Amino acid sequence: MKTKNMRGARSCLQWYAAVLAMVSVGCGSSQLEADNFSDTTVTAKQKLVAANVPEAVAAGAYHSLMLRKTGTVWAWGQNQYGQLGTGSSMPAVVTAPTPVTSLPAVKAIAAGIGHSLALDLDGQVWAWGQNSSGQVGLGSAVGTVLLPTKVVGLTGIQRIAAGGNYSLALGMDGQVWAWGQNTAGQVGTGTTSVSVPSPVKVTGLPSIRAIAAGLSHALALDTNGGVWAWGQNTSGQVGTGSTSPTVLTPTQVASLPRARAIAAGVGHSLVIEEQFGNVWAWGQNNFGQVGGGGMGTTPILAPTPVGGVSAATSIAAGHYFSMIIMGNGDVKTWGQNTFGQLGNGTTETSAVSVAVTGLGDAKEIAAGAQHALTVRPGCPVWAWGSNGQGQLGNGTTSNTAMMVPSLLFNTFYFDGDGDGFGDEYVTEQACTPSPGFAEEVDCDDYTPTTHPGAAEVCNSVDDDCNGVVDDGNPGGNSTCSTGRPGVCLAGTTACFNGSVICVQNEMASTERCDGLDNDCDGDRDEGNPEGMQNCSTGKLGVCAAGVTYCTGSTLHCVQMDAASSELCDGLDNDCNGQVDDGLPTQTWYRDADVDGYGNPYILTQNCRQPPSYVANALDCNDGNAAIRPGATEVCDGWDNNCNAQVDEGVKTTYYQDADADTYGVAGTTILACSQPAGYASRGGDCNDASSSIKPGATEVCDGKDNDCDGSTDEGVGMTYYRDADADTYGATGMTILACSQPAGYATRGGDCNDASSSIKPGAKEVCDGKDNDCDGRADEGVKTTYYRDADADKYGVTGTTTQACSLPAGYASIGGDCNDSKSAIHPGASEPCGSTDYNCDGSIRLCDNPSDH
Repeated sequence: MKTKNMRGARSCLQWYAAVLAMVSVGCGSSQLEADNFSDTTVTAKQKLVAANVPEAVAAGAYHSLMLRKTGTVWAWGQNQYGQLGTGSSMPAVVTAPTPVTSLPAVKAIAAGIGHSLALDLDGQVWAWGQNSSGQVGLGSAVGTVLLPTKVVGLTGIQRIAAGGNYSLALGMDGQVWAWGQNTAGQVGTGTTSVSVPSPVKVTGLPSIRAIAAGLSHALALDTNGGVWAWGQNTSGQVGTGSTSPTVLTPTQVASLPRARAIAAGVGHSLVIEEQFGNVWAWGQNNFGQVGGGGMGTTPILAPTPVGGVSAATSIAAGHYFSMIIMGNGDVKTWGQNTFGQLGNGTTETSAVSVAVTGLGDAKEIAAGAQHALTVRPGCPVWAWGSNGQGQLGNGTTSNTAMMVPSLLFNTFYFDGDGDGFGDEYVTEQACTPSPGFAEEVDCDDYTPTTHPGAAEVCNSVDDDCNGVVDDGNPGGNSTCSTGRPGVCLAGTTACFNGSVICVQNEMASTERCDGLDNDCDGDRDEGNPEGMQNCSTGKLGVCAAGVTYCTGSTLHCVQMDAASSELCDGLDNDCNGQVDDGLPTQTWYRDADVDGYGNPYILTQNCRQPPSYVANALDCNDGNAAIRPGATEVCDGWDNNCNAQVDEGVKTTYYQDADADTYGVAGTTILACSQPAGYASRGGDCNDASSSIKPGATEVCDGKDNDCDGSTDEGVGMTYYRDADADTYGATGMTILACSQPAGYATRGGDCNDASSSIKPGAKEVCDGKDNDCDGRADEGVKTTYYRDADADKYGVTGTTTQACSLPAGYASIGGDCNDSKSAIHPGASEPCGSTDYNCDGSIRLCDNPSDH
């Protein structure tokens, strides 16, 4: 049965088309990128077998895994948490190997206490089983996972390891990832926690090439052979030289030689040194698992050589025992042997290494809690030790101190054509093949020359069964002749469509002057190839220019112009190496700034005007085209018009401004292009010592000319009135203008008598014949009414009055006199009876007797 890969054939067809059009090259097949398992070969194009990986075993606490070379995984033992990957946790104990379902092709496996890991060919991690600490890596820490499930967020992984209830992965970039239980800091986050259910990077590590997971501590091997550790350290298993509850950050183990392999148990650590394969151990030693010859509760805190072992090639650590493969295939074990896990036929614990009985051809080993596994030729998996959960895979639950084969067999294929490879559809299950059966699959079991590894020949057949027809260009890369003329004659053989053909090495091209028939037309160098191109003859002057001409298979340079009399043209016409020599010349001046005016100090003699030279020497600055004779003078400190004067007629007058009020003194000026410090662009300051005095300033009443208009305090002085009597009112006709009140002056006028302080506006009017309140009237409202008292009886006539400040003569202050001719008659006078009203009360007192009159 043959398998052809049309994609590979198509690529060769495209290549051959290119070859036929151009030149011959080898038709190569692409080599698949190898992973870090150096023995792993992936033939993705082969239809018969998807993978061919090294067989391996992994031991959990109470269950076992085996990786077949086809990339399939088998499991047996405890299944309480679904760690066997069958899709169920029942039965709880499986004593015979069972295939793990729902997995792609796998290249590595690992097992923890109750969970399992697998690494597929694409570098992705799969996990299943117990997940109470998030060890399956699904983002949660709960329950069980019964089928293999891809761990999200991990790609490009090269190695995996499973600890007690946590997991490790190593990326192709040398970085380590971890997830799961973190109570001892084994996940490497730098702190402790119940769980870390999703992968996180372990920080603080160099580039790593191998990893190992103990019960609660982890090991890493860097690319320089250094060993790093972190996690639980109660037995000194981290290798810090002392015990402690935890070590939260990766720490390099001291006093170790360069290492090439590592392993970790419950409380001890193991290393194989790189140079001689010696084994070193440290940590818990209660069962002699460190291998130093003694055992006890005191841990071994520094790496110690294990006696009796050397040339170790592989290493594994059980919970309390250790094991290695030696270079000759023997397996040595030491430590706890309660269940016969040392495999030496006894149950006696040993602190020194002992040989596993009957085992001298081990290829791989694995150590569980108290059981051990190995991969051997023939029946693939052998086991010994504890078997209470069926973890030995031999169909029983009985412990054994001697290795026994598991019930896992190899598949062999009937080899009909006798080429050592068989028909994938005719198989047998056995430890070793029967006659006529082979271990590997053939892609064509009818043709003995067609099988994996066969030499590929050019016949349109996939001779080596790699899925590619005629790969490697079989029969190609030999010298041959195409039969065509010229350079098209030479060829190289190539395999094309199952036949070896001759492909010309060089395609026809434009004819060149080389004595060859480049265009394959049967003629050489025809048509002056590469001729009529400019070239140099090597001579001087105009004699140097030439053109190419093909003759005798060689290009020659033929001179174009002969020597002649010298002309003023910038050329060496007579080919003597001198230009325009022997001709009349004139002086030319350098015009570097191309302003039409030359530098008088840089000159040359020539029969013609050289570039950037002029006939005049008038430029005063040949570095600036704006400076030249006739240019407009600008105020910039330069003589722009080259008249030997700088900034003439263009400077601005500035005025000294000592008080920085932007106005300067008119009499102190300077001419400048820009305003100098201490100067102003405006003059007119009448006081350059005070910034508040300047033109336009507000005039204030201070005795100064604030606005510099020649007047002082104009329009801002106050009128004050002469106040001779100091009564705060001054005489209206006597005023003065002042900024503040002068002595003897008042702010108010209107005083009508500046000689008396009691006379002023607002004063109280008194009856003194004077205008006391200066309202133009005297004694208004304050005079007394007096009554005419002709009879001088101190009572006047009410109807005859006068206003006066004091009692006038002939007047009385009291009126009501009813007879001003008789002094006896007045108000209050004694009233006698009779007919006269003496007291002026309007009545008379009559007499009772006439004699009373």
